[in-house]
Amino acid sequence: MQKIMLILICCASLIACTPIEVPITEVTVFPIILRAESVKGEVRNRAGGYATVTGYSNNITRISVLISDLAAKSFHAGQIRYGECEEKSTKTFIALNPLQADEFGDGRSDTDLPTRKFDANKAKKESLIILYFQRGETDTKGIGDPIVCGDIKYR
Repeated sequence: MQKIMLILICCASLIACTPIEVPITEVTVFPIILRAESVKGEVRNRAGGYATVTGYSNNITRISVLISDLAAKSFHAGQIRYGECEEKSTKTFIALNPLQADEFGDGRSDTDLPTRKFDANKAKKESLIILYFQRGETDTKGIGDPIVCGDIKYR
């Protein structure tokens, strides 16, 4: 898939602008399965979904997350952390945009980052996970426990 970004070349007087099409190469790096979190082997919720990390030639990396079976109209904070889902590291690599579930309990979040902050090729050397939590960042009770987790694994 190829997308086009229009760049306007404007003269000094800003009267006339000429659009130039610049292709943006989209390369989906990999899908990530997000599974419901459990405590002592007992699943606490049915939430689950997937995420993708996509690198673009315009130096943007997009992290897209889709989660289903959430509470209707609920808010959820998201993070990428160091480690693996089994060990639940508390060291945050980068915060993701929050996710809001619709009336059916389905939510989507897209986070666009400069590639210098999240370069998928450099991230291959790290052990990273995507987590979404019980509540949003502004909730007075805090974000709570993770509800889904997915290991970022490169093939």
